[in-house]
Amino acid sequence: MSSPTFNNYIEDFSHYISTGDSKLLETYLTDSANPAFLKIYRNGAIKACMDALIANFPSLNRYLGKEAFKQLGRDYIFQHWPYDSRLSTYGEDLAEFIRSVTNCYPNYSVDMARLDRAWLDALFASNEPSLSSADIVDLVSQEEASDSRTVRLASSVRLIRLDQPCLQTWIGLKFEKNDLADEHGSKVIMMWRYEQAVHYRQLDEFEESFVSAISQSGSIMNAAEIAISANPSKDISTLFAGLLTAGILAKI
Repeated sequence: MSSPTFNNYIEDFSHYISTGDSKLLETYLTDSANPAFLKIYRNGAIKACMDALIANFPSLNRYLGKEAFKQLGRDYIFQHWPYDSRLSTYGEDLAEFIRSVTNCYPNYSVDMARLDRAWLDALFASNEPSLSSADIVDLVSQEEASDSRTVRLASSVRLIRLDQPCLQTWIGLKFEKNDLADEHGSKVIMMWRYEQAVHYRQLDEFEESFVSAISQSGSIMNAAEIAISANPSKDISTLFAGLLTAGILAKI
C-alpha cells in the first residue's frame, strides 16, 4: 500500500475539520499521540465560521440576540461547512436554512437574513461601467433594428421579495437607528452598489414590473410596455432616468 501524499493529508484534514471524524488522520499520528489535541484546530475553524456569520448578518444577529444567533450559527455551520476558505461571503443560504427549521425563530428572521445577504452581495459584486445617455440611444436603436437583448441590471443589483414588510426594522438594526417609520408599503426591495456605497429602496408595483422585466427580457421597450400596462398613470421616463442615474442598468 502506497504512503499517503501531502494532498491526501490535506483532504483528510479537511474532512476532519468539517465533520469532526478523526479516523482518517490516525494514519498520520504516532502511536502515543492523543487525537483529542486535534480539537483545537476544529474549534478554531468553527469560531472563524461563527465570526464570519456575525459579521455577515449583523441585523439578524441583533434581531435574534447573541445567544440565539450563536445557536443558529452552530446549527448552520455543522450542516453547511464553507466550501471556500475566504469567509467574507459565508452564509449564502442562511435564509433558506432558517425557513427549513420552521417555528424556531421569530417572524422577521428569514427576511432579516435575506436583507443582510443582499447587502453583502451588492457590496462585493464586480465593478462595471454605468450606462450613459448616449449608450441608451444606441441600445434603443439596436432593439428597434434586431429585437435583441440589449440591457441588463448591473451585477450588484439584488431584488428581495420579503414575506412581510420589515425594511424599517432592518434599517434600525443595521444602522442602529431609533425612531424609524412604521412598517408599510411594498415587500419588494432593491439593493445595489453605486459609487462605493450600497443603496436600497422599496419598489412599488410599477417600478418592480419594469425592473423585473429588464432582468428577464433584457429589452428596454418590452420592460416599458409591461410597466405601463401595470400602471398607465405613472411616468416611465422619470423611472428610467432615475435608474440610469443610479447606475442600476448595464450593457449586456
